[in-house]
Amino acid sequence: MFRSAIKYLALLINLFFSLMYIFGLLAAVVPSNKFVWFSYFGLFFPLLVLIQLGFGIFWLFRRHKWYCLISFGLLILTLPAVNRVFSVPLRQKTAVAQRPTLKLLTYNISIFSGEKKYKEIMRLIEEQDADIVCLQEFGFYNRNSRLNEKDILTRFYIKYPYRHLWYKNQRGDMSWGVATFSKYPIIKKRKVNYASAYNVSIYSDIVIDDDTLRLFNNHLESNKFTLGDVKRYKELSDNFNSEKLRSVTEKMSTKLSSAYRVRAKQAQIIAKEIAQSPYPVVACGDFNDVPQSYAYHTIAKNMTDIIIATKWGYHYTFHSNGILVNIDHVLASKNRIIPLSSNIIHIDYSDHYPVLAEFQIKH
Repeated sequence: MFRSAIKYLALLINLFFSLMYIFGLLAAVVPSNKFVWFSYFGLFFPLLVLIQLGFGIFWLFRRHKWYCLISFGLLILTLPAVNRVFSVPLRQKTAVAQRPTLKLLTYNISIFSGEKKYKEIMRLIEEQDADIVCLQEFGFYNRNSRLNEKDILTRFYIKYPYRHLWYKNQRGDMSWGVATFSKYPIIKKRKVNYASAYNVSIYSDIVIDDDTLRLFNNHLESNKFTLGDVKRYKELSDNFNSEKLRSVTEKMSTKLSSAYRVRAKQAQIIAKEIAQSPYPVVACGDFNDVPQSYAYHTIAKNMTDIIIATKWGYHYTFHSNGILVNIDHVLASKNRIIPLSSNIIHIDYSDHYPVLAEFQIKH
């Protein structure tokens, strides 16, 4: 009797988490600006995958082995979604001879970590020697600063004579936005028109030998967690109680839901711009959203994620206070660009890691 009760309790819990898993799947396709609730399950989708795997293994070694089909069947039927968070690049492409291989670096530099890591970040960028560098939260302080725009751009000009800058925010003491630096000529520069007080996307048409690449440099809507929010989160982990949990959950949920809705609209606009491009497209940057999200899924339609296509395992590009999530991406036109390799450089100069991707444009 007791064993039977344990079995049915485990089955009930398994079915409950299977429902949560399905909600996580829906996060990628249900517009967050219309129904935001599923987005939270997309955020925790890697954990939901592991829970399903755990239940599958659990049932496999029990008397009722066929119960494992609940979890294993669900995972097998949704392998593309699983592969977005735990990638297995079985069909890696090889470089085509006599075609230029392009190396791209995308990096949210947090205004050089408040200028504290300027030398380190610049040294890293120069050592990687990418053909194209896309920076988010690129900028400088206008007052009482050792750094200024002229000095920064002069240093970049040594390797990157072509650039596309857009300062979304210019205040008395600070300017920041996004920046694209290129060794190859940029023949067209445009801002993507979407609503945001602090974030921005731009695209640059870059001529590479006899090809032209349209490159989108994105910094989608931030969740706007303040130092106070981080402090409350740390206090919760150090001294847990139900009242603090409720307060922190309500505060973070409000900010997350607002950002999810805004990003959904931004992603729709970017996807439309990508669809209208006459050239092969690479869309990179800080999406502030995970692969199992509506914003990512919308932009990634008909695109290949170069990291997922070339790198094994679970990837994370953002690291802060124990939060390890993949929110910086490099997407490329599926039938027009060959993904070759990628690397996430685990160096703590910013709360984001720099991401490198190599690819070729199909002739």
